Amino acid sequence: MNRNQRRLDKKQGTAPVPAAAQLLFSQATQHHQAGRLAEAEAAYRQVLAQAPRHADALYLLGMVHHQTGRHEAAADLLGKAVAAQGDAAHMQAALGTVLLTLRRPADALAPLQRALALKPDQAETRNTVGNALKDLGRLDEAATHYGQAIALKPDYANAHNGLGSARQAQGHLEEAAGHYRRALALNPGLVLARVNLGKTLKALGDLAAAEAELRQALALDATHADALNNLGAVLQAQDRMAEATACLRQAAALAPGDADAHLNLARLLASDLLMRDPALVREALSHAERALALRPGHAATLDTLGTLLQRLGRLTEAERHFRAALALTPQDADILYNLATTVQALARQEEAEALYRRALDADPNHADARFCLGTTRLAAGDLASGWPGYGARWRGRQLAPFWRPFPAPQWRGEGLAGKRLLVWGEQGLGDEILFASLLPDLHQRVAAEGGQLVVECAPRLVGLFGRALPGVVVRSPTSAPGAPTLSDMDFHLPMGSLPGLLRPRLADWQGGAPFLTPRDDLAALWRSRLAPLGPGLRVGISWRSGIRRGDRDGAYTTLADYAPVLTLPGLIPVTLQYSAPEEEVRPVERALGVTLHRWPDLDLREDMEGVAALMAGLDLVITAPTAVGELAAALGVPCWRLGTDHDWSMLGTGARPWFNAMAVIPAAPQGPTVPGCVALAAQRLLTLAGARGDHLFPCPPAELPI
Repeated sequence: MNRNQRRLDKKQGTAPVPAAAQLLFSQATQHHQAGRLAEAEAAYRQVLAQAPRHADALYLLGMVHHQTGRHEAAADLLGKAVAAQGDAAHMQAALGTVLLTLRRPADALAPLQRALALKPDQAETRNTVGNALKDLGRLDEAATHYGQAIALKPDYANAHNGLGSARQAQGHLEEAAGHYRRALALNPGLVLARVNLGKTLKALGDLAAAEAELRQALALDATHADALNNLGAVLQAQDRMAEATACLRQAAALAPGDADAHLNLARLLASDLLMRDPALVREALSHAERALALRPGHAATLDTLGTLLQRLGRLTEAERHFRAALALTPQDADILYNLATTVQALARQEEAEALYRRALDADPNHADARFCLGTTRLAAGDLASGWPGYGARWRGRQLAPFWRPFPAPQWRGEGLAGKRLLVWGEQGLGDEILFASLLPDLHQRVAAEGGQLVVECAPRLVGLFGRALPGVVVRSPTSAPGAPTLSDMDFHLPMGSLPGLLRPRLADWQGGAPFLTPRDDLAALWRSRLAPLGPGLRVGISWRSGIRRGDRDGAYTTLADYAPVLTLPGLIPVTLQYSAPEEEVRPVERALGVTLHRWPDLDLREDMEGVAALMAGLDLVITAPTAVGELAAALGVPCWRLGTDHDWSMLGTGARPWFNAMAVIPAAPQGPTVPGCVALAAQRLLTLAGARGDHLFPCPPAELPI
């Protein structure tokens, strides 16, 4: 037995290692050093078959497992190695490193600290201790260890990167960026430092520089999932959604076990607040579910899952996920808000209002919660607090990107003598028509005060609004949202702010007379096109919005749900439903044996002049809550609107005081569903089939729910 063998036996405190095992160990290390890991592993196992407590064989076999991604087995082998030879600092450090890889920083800390006690001058070990402390949130201690590692080894790039990450976590972003740059100066190929610098630059708002750093990182390692993840976030912040989605999909594919990769992709896909494509919602949901499976009990993931379930109309499941998230973070204003919107969609208005108030207690600046609280107060008829809350809409996620930064101040009701006021349309087509119902009153006031009114609205409404407002300049928008605007006015006002200024009390809502008229020539044309349909009640119908999303489905019907109306004798049905493909209409026509009259040369979505002229020739319009109803009522065509009983625009009245030509057939939790409301409409029409429209207006008597 040679001297080295005797020393090894003495260190191990075990029976002497057989010479054959020692020869195998020598061969195993040669394989290991040459990168032949499979051969090395086989040889180490042969050594351990003869000498089970051979510390170096246990240690090196553990390192092979670590190198090949089998970290749990590596930790087990390294634990046996340190048990066999506890005074080996490098073994203690290796065990700590593997435990850290397994995301067990608390377990990693003990062997790492033992390694430091044995060899205090090891910069690499101090850096790894810093990593463990950082993961535990002990940032000051982590920074101290990184600094000590740098003092021991000033050119240690990894320690500069670690110190940068600690400073970044503490919010010292400029200092963090400096440490990352130092790390990269020492080692330009250190991908992690480049990714971290990209993250920090994004947080500092320098998106172009962040993108450049992350692309350099990917040039060094095209499969670096974290670089792709963060590049996706940078591209998303620049509204380059297609590129961002591609990056995040690639990151999730490269790192299927990374919960953050799946969560970020799910959040990106969910960031489109309209999200009209159900396939995208389902894709986002699958990634969110994968993220939760990888990291159970994670509040942000539960919140994202709730949001997606809400979009799919699975409201009870959404509520359950939001409540689980809230149990983990009870003061999270966003989660409180999301739960409130779900509860409100489930028609639990008082509970929703309480949740909105809790969200505002947690974050008084939460604009979405303040806006929605405003709409709940309007729905309750409390206009005094409702209209100020409605004013918060421009600070919320959905409308903030569409704010128009005019150089002139917003009008607050000041005198307008010699002044020019621009009122501009907002939100959807139906919203513009709804709010424009107040423009005639505003026009009278501005003219009486000696001012001038200018109205900007959707291009397809310019003609209709222009006829309603003689002497007023009515034009299409002169700038895009967020873009520089004209300075040809003294004041401006988004149209949705008119009610709070002109009709702040319920008592102010008098009238609601029709204010739009069709073009005379088009009205005559459509009378001639409708005439060949013969005698009967001409009823226009619209059954859904063009935005098809699960959480909105409860307010809409299918065309088949209109069977009680379509099959009434003496009724001539006319479609007003835009975006309705023939494959949606023809099967219902065949099944019911009816014809839903339509004209291919009329664009029901874009040609509002043609649609208005067609509507003027109808006796009645029955519609879901869409712009179809607003246009019909604004023209004075009798309109029955099928909808919820908690629509804020009803202002707590049970009707819609904006239009006296409109009646509401509300669905309610204890009352009829929306399809049931169609049946109620049909029941009313049974007595009126074949009659003219004047029999339908004023609205049906109070004893009926319409």
